[in-house]
Amino acid sequence: MKILFHALALPLAFHFLSLAHAIPSPEAAHGGSAQATNTTDDAMTITPRQSSCLSTGTQSTINALFSSGGANTIVSLCPGVTIPITAPVVFTAPGQELSTQGYPTDSSRATILIQPGSTVTSAIRGNWQNNVKVLNIQVDGNQPNAGYFGGDALLEMACGRMGSITGATDGGIVIFGSPGSHILRNTITSSSSGLQFGGINMVDPTWSGNYSGVVVSSNTITGGPGSFINLGIGMGSQVWSNPHPETNFGQVTVTNNVFTGNVGFSIVMNGWLGGLTVTGNSVSGVTTPSSSFASASGCGAVQQAAFADSEQLVYYPAGVTGSSGPNVIQSQFTALSTNASNWLCLTNPAPPLPDTKSFLPNTLSVDASTSRVVSLRDFHVQVQGDGNVVGIDTTGGVWTVKWASSRFSSACGPDGSQCLLAFGIDGNFVMYDGNGPLWASGTDGSGQLLTFSREPPWVTVTGSNGQTLWTIGNL
Repeated sequence: MKILFHALALPLAFHFLSLAHAIPSPEAAHGGSAQATNTTDDAMTITPRQSSCLSTGTQSTINALFSSGGANTIVSLCPGVTIPITAPVVFTAPGQELSTQGYPTDSSRATILIQPGSTVTSAIRGNWQNNVKVLNIQVDGNQPNAGYFGGDALLEMACGRMGSITGATDGGIVIFGSPGSHILRNTITSSSSGLQFGGINMVDPTWSGNYSGVVVSSNTITGGPGSFINLGIGMGSQVWSNPHPETNFGQVTVTNNVFTGNVGFSIVMNGWLGGLTVTGNSVSGVTTPSSSFASASGCGAVQQAAFADSEQLVYYPAGVTGSSGPNVIQSQFTALSTNASNWLCLTNPAPPLPDTKSFLPNTLSVDASTSRVVSLRDFHVQVQGDGNVVGIDTTGGVWTVKWASSRFSSACGPDGSQCLLAFGIDGNFVMYDGNGPLWASGTDGSGQLLTFSREPPWVTVTGSNGQTLWTIGNL
C-alpha cells in the first residue's frame, strides 16, 4: 500500500505531522526515543523525552540505524540540523520513526535536503512498512539547486494524517490503490499563483485499481487567491487527463471534506465499479462563478456546461456502477447524462484586454496581410486590404466602425503586404502602400508616443511633454 505525494514539483519544504494510520507506543531505540500513544484511530498524543540526537550524517547514517535497530526504532535528529542526502532514507521495519528531538513545530525542525548532483527523487521511502512515522521534520527537494527529475514522489509512505501541503503543481495527495488507507484531516492549499491540478486523487488503476476500504475524510482543500485547484477530489479512471481502460473498484468512503476558494470542480466521479459512499462534503465556500478565476475554453462540451453552471459535485451514473456494491451519494451531486472523461482541462483565464495601448517609436509595424493592429477591451484596430485603417467596437459581438482613415489604395498587393502601417524611428506615424506614403501624421522629429484608445480621440501622437501633436481626426 502506498500514497504517492507528487512533491517533485514543489519548491517548498514540507512539514508532515504524521504519516501513520495507527501509532503504537514505541520502544527506546537508536538515535533517541519518544513516547507516542494512539488513543483512537484519529487522535495522537506525543510526549517527548530528552535523549541523544543525531547531529550530523547522511542517509547512510540514518539507514544504518534503522537496519540495525529493527522494528520500532526511532531516529531522532537534533533541532536545526540539516541532513544532506544523495539517496533515500528507507524504513526497513514496522513502527520505525524519523523525527526531530522534542517534536518542535517551528523553524528548528530538522531538514532532510536532497543534494545537487544527485538524481534521487524520493527523499524518504516507507513503502510496504506498517505504522512508520515521519514527525516534525522538513523535507526539501531543493529544486532550485538540485534540479527537477521525473520519478517517484518526494515522500512515499503508507496511509495517514499528513497535516499541511501547500503549493503543489500536480497533486496534493495521490493515492495509488492503497486498500485500507485513511486520508484524514489534511489541509491542501494551492500556491499563490498559477494552477494546481488536483487536491486528492484516486484516479490511477495501479495495483489493479483496488481501493477497497479507503477513507478520505475531514480534509480541507483550498484554492487561491491568485491561483486555483482544477479538481478537488478526483475519483475513477475516467476523470484525469489520461483516461485508463481499466476501472477502479472497492468500497470507498469520502465524507465531510470541505472545499473553499478557487476550486474548479470539487468532486468528479467516473470510472468506478460502484461501492462509493460520498456524503457530507461542503462546497459552500467555493468561489462563484467559476469563470471568475479559470477558463474552460480547452474543455469538452460536457465539462464546459458544468463549468458555466459552476457545478462543483459531478458524476456520471453509468460510470460508477458495478460489482463493488451500491452507491450512497449526497443529493447535491449533478448526474451527467453524457459520458465525459478528462476533467483536468481548466486553464488560467486570459488577462483582461486594456482600454488603451501605446507604442514607442520604431515598435509598431503591421501590414494588411496581418490586418490586426491592436486589440483593446471590446475594440480593435485593423488595416484592411485596401489600405483603409479602421477602429471597430465589438461590444456584445456586434461590430460597429467608430472611425476610419478613409484613405484607400489599389497598390496594397494581392495579399495586402504592400500596405504597411508604422510608427517610425523618427516619431512619424505613416501608412505606406506599394508606391510610398499614403498618409502621415507629420510628427517626424517630435512624436514620442503613439496611443490607441477605445474612446475618442481614438488615436494620438504625443510629444516629449505629453502634449498632443496629432489625432486620427486630423486626417
